[in-house]
Formats: sequence, structure tokens, C-alpha cells
Amino acid sequence: MVADLINNYDANGKPVLLNIDEIIKTREFQQSEYLRLLSNIQGNILKDHGRDHSLHFFLRGFSEAPDAVKQSIQNLAQATYRLSRDYYPEKYQDYPNEFHYVASAKEQYQLGRLSDIPVCEYGQTYFVNIALSQKGFETLGKLPPDDTSFRGSLKAAPKRFVEESPSQVGPEGGIPLAYWETKYDDLDAMLLVAHQDKNSLVDEHEQPMIRDENLHKLLEPFQRYVVAVEYGHVMYDRDDQNLNGRKIVEHFGFQDGISNPLFYTRDLKNREKVDIESHALDNTGYSQAAPLKLVLIPDPNCQPDDCAYGSYLVVAKLEQNVKRFHQDIIDLANLLEGSNDNEKINRAKALVIGRFPDGTPIALQEHDGGIVRSARDTTIAQYPNNFGYPPAYPPNPGPCPFQAHVRRANPRNTQVGQPGEGQKEEDIRGRRIVRRGITYGIRNPEPKDRPRLDQLPTKDVGILFMCFQASIVAQFEWIIVMWILYTSQRDAMVATKPLGDEPKKGDALICDKWPKKWDPQDKGPFPYGDIAVYRFQRHVTLKGGEYFFAPSIVFLRNITKVQANSLTTSTANAQVR
Repeated sequence: MVADLINNYDANGKPVLLNIDEIIKTREFQQSEYLRLLSNIQGNILKDHGRDHSLHFFLRGFSEAPDAVKQSIQNLAQATYRLSRDYYPEKYQDYPNEFHYVASAKEQYQLGRLSDIPVCEYGQTYFVNIALSQKGFETLGKLPPDDTSFRGSLKAAPKRFVEESPSQVGPEGGIPLAYWETKYDDLDAMLLVAHQDKNSLVDEHEQPMIRDENLHKLLEPFQRYVVAVEYGHVMYDRDDQNLNGRKIVEHFGFQDGISNPLFYTRDLKNREKVDIESHALDNTGYSQAAPLKLVLIPDPNCQPDDCAYGSYLVVAKLEQNVKRFHQDIIDLANLLEGSNDNEKINRAKALVIGRFPDGTPIALQEHDGGIVRSARDTTIAQYPNNFGYPPAYPPNPGPCPFQAHVRRANPRNTQVGQPGEGQKEEDIRGRRIVRRGITYGIRNPEPKDRPRLDQLPTKDVGILFMCFQASIVAQFEWIIVMWILYTSQRDAMVATKPLGDEPKKGDALICDKWPKKWDPQDKGPFPYGDIAVYRFQRHVTLKGGEYFFAPSIVFLRNITKVQANSLTTSTANAQVR
């Protein structure tokens, strides 16, 4: 029964998403297993916390006083705040007015509904995540989850990639650690504290300043263990306060967070409203729907019947060299065909990333501006996501290059690797990760200001990459090793030679080949009929991070007394509120 909760597929093998509206408000669900599950999962896993500003406290040194640390974690996890019921509409009268700072998925949903009320208080709440590393679990005397990569570390991963998968990453295809910041070594935990209002988190110098006195006191015991703090903030493509019109962008200027897996019926329905209905180049019907097992595993420190689940969390500080990226774009654009420089530059951006900066996929259209939904509905889908790619075998990439970032990170419906490796569409969907990253670094001007090349930063800005998954090995690391770091040797073999032939020195690699013009019908000499050869460089540097696990709510609220696998069902039930 417990395993069935997260293995939520129908008879046709499609995910059955959670109708959270019904689970929360309908009385017949009040004692359901799914309600218990949602009450025991930390927020931000099944749905992002939705706040524009966040502080990330990286902690080390729990061995100094493990019992005191456990008590501090438990105090933080149990702590609550209250909201006034004065403005609760009638339909929300059965909602609580007391919520935990470390909110469950259930509480996160309720707070989300309350934030629709045009009263500032409900949209101005704090949100906290707690995640422990392998070392953190062991130091606190708790059972770590069983994942071979989690037992190592993010810093150790690049060397292991080269040692274990040389045919995939090659001797020079790993992730350089030359710029790794040692403050991220041997971490025990990370605390994420988020708020919609910047001034509720940081002072005028972007230094931590928690305005809530109660939360400030709860965080004080952790200060002695803080070795690094990162301030993350959302950037938008314009200053317009119309939240439905603005788009979240990263430092290179591209819309971010378009293609995350979705677990709730309401989220999928909202996504479908902005997708295409049909298109001449695509009929795959790619869906963002995902089963819970994509992101959840049983909490190893709880009993099976406790309905307690957690998720692996990868955190990586990725610095972006924005100026070099855009100079590379200009150099590539100069080799393309087009009516003017702006057109070629915009298309070069889309070839490299796989989407135009506004989110329009180059797989479907040669210019930005969104795509007509269908012949019947001529409204514009601003950034559609229900599309696929032509089959990789026989080699015909279609308008979107194989090496485009979004195609490598999520091949969607396309077979990846050599034939016979089992990379079917359902296998590919099972590799997806749930991204929860946020940009860091203060820059002026921002992407919304349309800066000149000489105004772009070369360092100190980037992405605090964060992703949840049920397996680091089978999801995050698979994506990195098998798809993102695909070797130049393998690229050449797949791109230019019969399968099994070794590439020769001087062969043009697939990652160096770019179509000079957009032509969906061009299937001529692989990979494109008329190509430009250009080596696009990497402009992202790994600076630090770690592999963590976000435990269940019931574990965190009972961490001082729970032994490995000893938490009883009655204790867990008592903690579900």
C-alpha cells in the first residue's frame, strides 16, 4: 500500500497526478494516506516555494555538539507562527491559521491558496527547508539514505565520472574543480530560508537579517556552524508588476524553469492552458506529468507505515561568465545566414540553448515571440513545452541541434546513445529532475535592462542550482555523465561515422556543427545540409555545493528521540496536523 502511493500510474502507464484540491478540502480524504503523505513531505519538493528571495546557510561542525544540533533542528521543525483569520474568506474558514516555518507540502498548498487573498500578510510568510548530507546524518547518529553517490560527495563526483565512465566523459570531459571554494568541503547540512520581501531576509548590503524575531532566535544556534551563506534572488525579464506577464530569467537572459515535472492536477491544467494544441512539426504530446516516485523515497529513519518520505537534493553553485557567453554567441552568429545581425544573434542563442530567450523552442519555429496554438486556436502559446524531437536514429536532429542545452538535459522522446541501450521515452522521463534553483549575484544592469556587451559580468554571478530527485545516481548523475558531458569522441562517432567506427583526427564533431539557416525539411548530409563549424565554449564554472537529503517532516520534528527505523506509526500520526 505504501509503495503504491508513490508508484501512481494508471493502466496505460501514465502518471495519475494528485488532485490536491480534493485531498485537502474533501472530508472523505481527511484520513487518506495521501493526506498523511502530503503532511509529512517538506514543502518545495512537489512544488516550488514561490518566493523571490532566499538565504542558503551551509553548515559544518556538527560533531562539536551533535545532541545540541538535533535539539535545534527539532525546535526549528516544530516551531509555528500565526496568521489573522480576520480576512479569511468563507471558503477558507476551515483552514488553520497556525503554520510551521518548515512547512509541509499540505501547509504549502494552504498558504498558496491564502496568498491569493489581497491582504499583504498572507503573502509575506517565511519558508524553511532542512537538508542533511551523508556526513550530517552520520554525525547526528542517524541512518543515511542508501544511494551510492550520496555516500560520496559532489566534489568527489567529477573524478569518479572520469574513472567510471571514460567512454562517456573522456579524460578532458569532466567537470574542472580548479575554482572550487573550500568552504563547501565536508558540509553537514543546508538551511534554506525564503521570503517574498527582500528586506525580510537581508540588509542593504545583502547580508543576512531575519526580521522575524522568533525565527531569528530559532536560527541563532546554527550560526556557529555556518561556513558559507548564499543570497539568491529571482530576476525578471521586465519591471512590469503584472505577475502573469513577467518571466523569470537567468543571467544569460533566458527564461528559466519552463520544463519541470509536475505532480498536481491543478499545475498540469495550468500548464496545458499555455501549451500548443497541435503543430506541423510535432505531435508527440510530451507531458510534464510525473509520478511521485520520480522525486520521493521512504525516509530511512521511519517505519514503512509512517507515510514518511524525503528526497535527495543536489546543490551546486554555478558561476556564469555572461560576457564570454554573449561574445561566443556573436561569433557564432557571424557564421549564420540571416537578413540582419539581430536575427542571426537571436537564432544563435536558440541554437545553443534550444530555446529563444523568451522560451520559444527552436525545434518548432525559426523566431521568437511564441507559437500559434493551433489552426483552430490562433492565440499565442508564449513558451510551449509539449513538444518532442525527431528520432535520433536514423540521424536527423531536425531544427534543434543535438548539442543544444535543453535537448541534452532532457531529450524528451528521443532515443539517446547507441541503439539497444534501452533509452526509450519512458526511461528518459524517469531520469528527469525537479529543479528548484535561483540566481545569485547582484549586477547592474540586469538582463531586463538590455545591457551592452561591455556591461556584462564575467564573474560573481550565476545560479544556485538545486534539484530534487529519488536517485542521484540514476537521475542527476545520469543526466550529467550520459547526456551533458557526452564526449567529443562519442559525439564524433555518432555524428559522422558508421556506428562502431573510431573518429579520425580532424573530424568535425557534432557539438561543433550548427545549421546556417532554419530549415525543418533539410535532412541532407548529417547533421545538416549547410553547416557552420564552430566550437562553443563552456561558460559555467562549478564553485561548490553538496549532495543532501531533505528528510520527512515527522523525522525532523522527532529527531532527538527517533532511532533508525524506530519511529512508530502512532508517533507519526500524532505529528500530522
